[in-house]
Amino acid sequence: MQFIQDFFQSLASVLSTIRISDFIDILLISYIVYKAFQFVKETRAEQLVKGIFLLAIAYFFSKIFGLKTMVFVLENVISSGILAFVILFQPELRRFLEKFGRTQVVSSLLNYTTSDKNASDWERAIPIIVEAVNRLSKSLTGALIVIERKTRLGEQIATGVELNAIPSLELFGNIFFVNTPLHDGAVIMRDGKILAAACFLPKPQKEELIASHLGSRHRASIGISEVSDAITIIVSEETGTVSIAENGKLERGFTNERLTEYLRNGLIPKKPEDDHKKSAFKKHKSKKETKSS
Repeated sequence: MQFIQDFFQSLASVLSTIRISDFIDILLISYIVYKAFQFVKETRAEQLVKGIFLLAIAYFFSKIFGLKTMVFVLENVISSGILAFVILFQPELRRFLEKFGRTQVVSSLLNYTTSDKNASDWERAIPIIVEAVNRLSKSLTGALIVIERKTRLGEQIATGVELNAIPSLELFGNIFFVNTPLHDGAVIMRDGKILAAACFLPKPQKEELIASHLGSRHRASIGISEVSDAITIIVSEETGTVSIAENGKLERGFTNERLTEYLRNGLIPKKPEDDHKKSAFKKHKSKKETKSS
């Protein structure tokens, strides 16, 4: 009985010292660790992390049983292993930090918003993009259109030819027409304009896992979607199939209507009043249906 009483007294004394900052500290560390594990599962660093975890367990038991030589060896291996991890997996760490910077929590903290001007620019550009993609699809003309969002694509833009042009059906047609100087590469769009053409995109992280029937355009689209939040539209020159790559995933078989909806949802933020109007319309429609029945 005394043991239980002492336990609860000890627990009460510990809880009395906890402050709000401690909860915030625990939540932040938990979130970072969760994101780190989630990211590691998708990379070649997964096996190395497992090895480090096993070394940590071996170090823990060596300390308990007083294995001094083992402790000395493991301490040196772990300390030098961290530096080796940073050097060997620098690209993966960079991708992790980029992904972390694009999370909704960080974006909301930094107050990333799309201005009304940008929204109106995309309102004008989206129908042109959809119609241009439709024409390219029908003529079996391969195309790759990267639509920049929060992550700037300056490195990729520097590899191409800067245009900074207002999009039009004729311009898209001329860029992607076979054997023209700009057709081989990607068009990059920013704020509703064609910023550059003939741009080279990075290779995907796990190229060997991508289906063999997918060509270089599809692979490049997956590559850029892994290192940015861009929306990439691909038109297959073999089948005319329209696909979209985003967040490292490829989705195929887009119609004009579905492509329009996808681009609007991804590029034009919904306003609270729009959601209110939509819900009011649904309520009004359900009332009419109830009366008619």
